Amino acid sequence: MRYVLIVTFVLAAAATAAADPFYLRYDPDEGRFPEQEGWGRYWDDPEDKLVRSAENGVFRLDTRGSYSIFDLYEAVSPAFALGASEELRVRWEMETLQTDQWSHRSDVCVAIANESHAFVQLFLAPSYVSEDELPGGEPERLYWFEPAARHAYEFITLDMETYALYVDGALAFGGVFHDYAWREVPRVAFGDAIIGRTSLSEWEYVEVEVLPEPATRVLVLASGIALIASYRSHGIRGQHMYFLDGCRAAGYSAGMARLACSRVLRPRPPGRMPKATEK
Repeated sequence: MRYVLIVTFVLAAAATAAADPFYLRYDPDEGRFPEQEGWGRYWDDPEDKLVRSAENGVFRLDTRGSYSIFDLYEAVSPAFALGASEELRVRWEMETLQTDQWSHRSDVCVAIANESHAFVQLFLAPSYVSEDELPGGEPERLYWFEPAARHAYEFITLDMETYALYVDGALAFGGVFHDYAWREVPRVAFGDAIIGRTSLSEWEYVEVEVLPEPATRVLVLASGIALIASYRSHGIRGQHMYFLDGCRAAGYSAGMARLACSRVLRPRPPGRMPKATEK
């Protein structure tokens, strides 16, 4: 009976962490455009020069015909206002084949805005990704990579205030949401964002997901397993507080520090309580 109560507690905690899930993916494999797959579209092409296609598993967006074009695809959801133990992940794989040579910033972008209208705008160029342009055109956050190749990106935020960006599995940079986004929020968008510049880009997929924070998921489940094992071998009293305190310490650290927390429970050293390890 006590085993059942413990398992019920763990499952209830995990369900609470996943209280507000969201998942949306655009995949051009079936030859459909993003607006046909659940995305909103915000665009203008007054000269009718925009060229786009969805063929052979690639969404090709070509705005080189006119400086008057912009073409953005958007997901808007209250689920992006994250709960205490949730995170937003935006993943995409793409290549920017061409941008204006004279311009110091690509107009191909992925943007994420929170419910307070603060946002992050990531500019995707043929050989780098950047964020937050400084006076004089020098980007404050910049990551170079191999040109003429497709790259996989992952944007992670645990609070819609701070973020980390990974490129091909490596940490590129992190930062904070800032400034003011005028359109509907909270929002995730991708495409060609700037009038007055042109580009050619190819997208293999874009995926947006809200899910329980991995540290919370892993540690809650590990706590439950440890509770059961502790009860069976030593009795429940005296052991379970170690695991529950470890879950709180590693699962609920402030801001993006949670990304650096240890997500593995190790055996307790005699007489010591666990602490979240931060780098």
